[in-house]
Amino acid sequence: MRALYFDVCSMKRIISIIFLVILSGCSGDSQKGDVDTYLGMFIWRNAANGKDIAAAFLNDSITLQVATDPHNLDVSSQRNQLEHIAAVAGIRIHNISTPMEILNLYIINRSNIIELMSDINFQKIMNEYYIPAFHHNEINKFAKKAISNSSPCVTVSFPTPDRSTVISYVIINNFRDECEINNLYYAFGIVSRGNHVQDDVALCILYEARRRNLRVKEDISRAIPNIEPACRKKWDRSDH
Repeated sequence: MRALYFDVCSMKRIISIIFLVILSGCSGDSQKGDVDTYLGMFIWRNAANGKDIAAAFLNDSITLQVATDPHNLDVSSQRNQLEHIAAVAGIRIHNISTPMEILNLYIINRSNIIELMSDINFQKIMNEYYIPAFHHNEINKFAKKAISNSSPCVTVSFPTPDRSTVISYVIINNFRDECEINNLYYAFGIVSRGNHVQDDVALCILYEARRRNLRVKEDISRAIPNIEPACRKKWDRSDH
């Protein structure tokens, strides 16, 4: 009887071990899936050394300039959303004070954006808003594409020469569409999945990695399992 009891217990232990191994494998697959999801939400730039690095604002403080219509009712909503996104990224925003100051984020939110982006007015507007000449062609190309789709809602981001940070231009005609909110996430380096809870967690991960000086795709990938829990706890409002 003792031998039989030993065999049964041994079998139970073996089954338990197999079950734990299976669970461990499933957990690993799930974790890898989460990592791949977040990596797919980041915007990657190819560096001179051939490695992919994540596009994001470099400093903890960025400059902002907004061109909008007088008495635009969207401005308050836009500013609230922008401040939320900046808070998730851990970034302070201040308005640009002089044309000579380096600009990080430019929002052109005009009801007549289609007219402003036309060939007749484009160059005048670019000069009026002090947008660097070497960005004009790309902005024009993306703006025309958005306008041709009857959706004047586009973000154009440029890396600095050393790929260390980005300069983003958000061109919209109002702030009531989901497209506009998604474009603000894109300006900060996130391709929105339409779920802003997930967007916030991804954004938090991106900028926490940046503060740890992790920019290369492989390095960020390894760090995500360590960074993600704190970001989810702080910004996943679906759990509250």
